[in-house]
Amino acid sequence: MTTINIGGYCSIFLLFLIFLENWKGWAIGVALVSAYLSLITADFIIMPLIHDNQYDFLSGYYVMVNFGISVGTFLRPALILLIQCALTIKILDDLRHHRNRQSDTAPVSAYDSEGT
Repeated sequence: MTTINIGGYCSIFLLFLIFLENWKGWAIGVALVSAYLSLITADFIIMPLIHDNQYDFLSGYYVMVNFGISVGTFLRPALILLIQCALTIKILDDLRHHRNRQSDTAPVSAYDSEGT
């Protein structure tokens, strides 16, 4: 999902699943905050390219348009990567805790110390 642009629905599905998570631990918290930040629609143009008047057929008026390189162009993909890394860390941490819990409560075999 991070290397191939397969469509916007993939990011929407990821964000939908993030919002179903409970805030348990710092990794899920980072993922949730990053998801909320990526949904902010305001953007700041850091390098303007074109400033023009264009006709808007919906309103029937000429409107000002600004095209340029914006902060969101770089920030949103970085937030998606941060979400994926945070979820990966959380999953690996859960697996480590599950493995440690299983080794503490593993049943003792009859052939371990009795020699039979």
